[in-house]
Amino acid sequence: MDSAHMLAWLSWAFTRVARIGTGLLSNRAFWASLVATLIGVLVAFELERWRERRDAREQYARHLSAVRYESAQLHSACQQALAGIGQGAITTYEIDAPALRGLVSGPALQEHAPHGLSVVLISLLALVGATHNSVNHYRRLIGAGALSILATQLAPLTKHLKQLQAGIENAQGRPGTPAAQARGQGIRRGQGGH
Repeated sequence: MDSAHMLAWLSWAFTRVARIGTGLLSNRAFWASLVATLIGVLVAFELERWRERRDAREQYARHLSAVRYESAQLHSACQQALAGIGQGAITTYEIDAPALRGLVSGPALQEHAPHGLSVVLISLLALVGATHNSVNHYRRLIGAGALSILATQLAPLTKHLKQLQAGIENAQGRPGTPAAQARGQGIRRGQGGH
């Protein structure tokens, strides 16, 4: 088809569409149904977005609740391990935090948590990892038949257990911890300056 025929065909097509469209575009029923359809689609999309945001917040809350429960168990395990560290009783404790690891590695923490909480939980996860490695090293020493474990060999394990315990207390904001005391001093300073 040459260009003259192509132009003639396009001209005919555009005039035909314009005639049909003119009648359609002036029809009130067409506009009413178009507007109703667009509003319905908009409402459906907004409802879906609202439902997804609500579900994401609920899932974040469930993860956070699991982390709180898990950190309470870890705190208890640290206390018991520190009490029985000389007798080799620590070999029965498992220092791990899968809920914390899941929360930190997922997008929910970055989307819903304040920056400070994110930093605290990431730091807490690092302390859990260091303590886990120390416990495994201690278990290998006991498993290798080390009958007498020197205090210098127990020092890293004790240090990591105490750091994890203090980190959990700071994360939970328990009274008497350095973080809670700093928050209290900050409040008192803020009140005194007004």
